[in-house]
Amino acid sequence: MSASLERAPLDGILAGFTRRDSPRTPLAHRLGEAEYFGRELMVRIDPDDLEGRTLAHEVLHLYGAMHLSDEIPSLMNPMAVDWTLDSHTARILRVTRERRFGPGSFERNVLARVDVPALADALVAAIRVNVAFRNQGLEEATEAAEESRWSAALRARAATGEDRPLAQVAEYTAVVLLRADRPVEGIRMMENAARLWGPRTREGRAAKAQADAWRAAYKSFN
Repeated sequence: MSASLERAPLDGILAGFTRRDSPRTPLAHRLGEAEYFGRELMVRIDPDDLEGRTLAHEVLHLYGAMHLSDEIPSLMNPMAVDWTLDSHTARILRVTRERRFGPGSFERNVLARVDVPALADALVAAIRVNVAFRNQGLEEATEAAEESRWSAALRARAATGEDRPLAQVAEYTAVVLLRADRPVEGIRMMENAARLWGPRTREGRAAKAQADAWRAAYKSFN
């Protein structure tokens, strides 16, 4: 809270931010931006938005909620208007509601506070839903090829291309899987994160290097 603000206003919206820089993309000014499983949150709320769906959506990202699919009625579908808390998101939140936001790392604020095996199961289940819809998109792209190669190419790119939000989710899930003593799945998940970031990106190269390091360490213990 600003040092110049002696007490909270009687009405209206009181927003607290952990940083002062603007969102990285123009779209974020409208939709908000949250650091996944982190502490940074920025939301610009329309004066007429009394319900604050955008704020609720972004806050849930801090607790590990992820985008599942535009096809699923959910508060975690940024393009929808409903407030449905889908079962996969609810499962994640039941595990992560005890997390903390103090100084320190993801391990200290989240993993030290929650049931790690349960969190691993919840995150993997949600990712499988996302992947299932991406695979469905790929099947639709194959069928569309009979009518239009251009349309098929667009659908295939959407189904198999880079996905930065999902890449971030995959990285965190990989860490959780390793902590849950599931190294093989964790390594594969980090490799998936590298693919989703894009092999030529800085994040993609870092994720691939981390997966390789984990693989080498795991082999040394077996």
